Amino acid sequence: MHLKVTEAAKAALRSMAEQGSSYSPGPNAASELVALGFAESNGQGGVRITADGRKFLRDIDAGVQF
Repeated sequence: MHLKVTEAAKAALRSMAEQGSSYSPGPNAASELVALGFAESNGQGGVRITADGRKFLRDIDAGVQF
């Protein structure tokens, strides 16, 4: 499986996982993560990480190449 995910989006996803609701990615990273299904609207103008986003981070940590 090959996903094209920018480094900025990967970094934003990791920050979202680590910092929770206190972190808000920039609009470009947020749009990319939502399009990939790794984030969703939090109903307050921001985004939150999804289960797929957390799995993607675990896969990266396990050495899966995308």
